[in-house]
Amino acid sequence: MNKNNLNSWISHIKKPLRDDTLFKIFTSLKIIAIPIMTFGLLASMLWIILSINLVYFSANGFLQVSGIENTFYDHLSQILFSNLIWVFLLLVIIAFLGLYVSILILRPFKLISDYCDHVTRGEKAEFNQDLFTDVRLLTSFCDYFFNCMENALKNSSFAPLGILKKYQKIHAPVFEKSFFIQFFLLILVASVAGGIGIYYLTVEIYMDLITLSIQALKSEPVGMYFFSEQKEIFIQIVNIVLVIYLVMNFFLCMHFHTLISGPAFAVFSTMRAFLKGNFDSRIHIIGSRYLRDYIIKINKYLDYIQRNVELHKNKE
Repeated sequence: MNKNNLNSWISHIKKPLRDDTLFKIFTSLKIIAIPIMTFGLLASMLWIILSINLVYFSANGFLQVSGIENTFYDHLSQILFSNLIWVFLLLVIIAFLGLYVSILILRPFKLISDYCDHVTRGEKAEFNQDLFTDVRLLTSFCDYFFNCMENALKNSSFAPLGILKKYQKIHAPVFEKSFFIQFFLLILVASVAGGIGIYYLTVEIYMDLITLSIQALKSEPVGMYFFSEQKEIFIQIVNIVLVIYLVMNFFLCMHFHTLISGPAFAVFSTMRAFLKGNFDSRIHIIGSRYLRDYIIKINKYLDYIQRNVELHKNKE
């Protein structure tokens, strides 16, 4: 018995992750990658500036006198380790945000596929639009489509319908403004929180190094002027990097929008074709494996309609 349980556990471990699970993991990693890259860039800038300062001290004979190089590295290590828990906590929060964003992307398709699955199983089904995750083109048309198919199943007959005007001229993925704003606000909150954390950690490290440098110079006027001007330049560098950080988050939102707008149009156009009389129309999506299970259920629903309803094609 124990051996069977062990074999079952091992086989479960070896089982590959579902496509939607992998999608959730990769979405979280994408969101985490931006603050990590940003902090890495600023850390590189700090390292370069520290190296320049050490060259300055060496050229003026301060390294041999004060041993400031070891002091710099010890102090830098102390600051990093003291803030490590906060950095880890921030990354965990951002990871959970990434998980939530991935759920928002999948949710419209999950709602549709769950409805289709219930119908094909002969269970009571009701399609309710989720306002917060509303992809208007997809959910509004699906509501219209499912109402038509529900009537068709009751009457065991369906004839092609004229499509509503607002759906006739759509021939490409639509920019879902409300959905994009939801994404942008979520990621903006995380990016601002991450940006503030990165800013204060970087500036704290730099200011401490500047304080150590000024103390080592013992009020040497040329050196104090050098570090004062360097401080202004470094703040400008930090501000530029943070602007790049926000821009990257904006493009990440655009990327997430494309992950839903293309498949949403594919589902919409297939259902529209079905209503117009192309009853063999099925959804085919290339490169969106994270939606594969949902699309299979929707296509099974279309097969179910085709088997259980007498479909009348348009008379040519």
